[in-house]
Amino acid sequence: MKDPQLSHPVLVAHDLTISGDEALRQGDAWARRHDHPQVVCHAAPEASALAGMWSDAAARADRHASEAHDRLRERVAAIVDRPADQVHLIVERGRAVRVLLRHAGLA
Repeated sequence: MKDPQLSHPVLVAHDLTISGDEALRQGDAWARRHDHPQVVCHAAPEASALAGMWSDAAARADRHASEAHDRLRERVAAIVDRPADQVHLIVERGRAVRVLLRHAGLA
């Protein structure tokens, strides 16, 4: 049943862990219950956050974002049985709280 008060997709944060998988399951159940699409979001580290750890921080950040998108797609396919147009994947660099607030429309 479509909930008229819920006029936006259900946003699920996923950190590529088992806990993220559980969030994905619960978000999927909520989205189905209210007949809304689902957005699954992963905040990848910025190169500046990795700069102190590795000299090739920019390349590592690029690689992480690309690999994170692939892993996120695999996890969604394994857990959520929805048509592709019902689940939108976002991998964006930045601090998790900022990325999520922006996609929730709160920032």
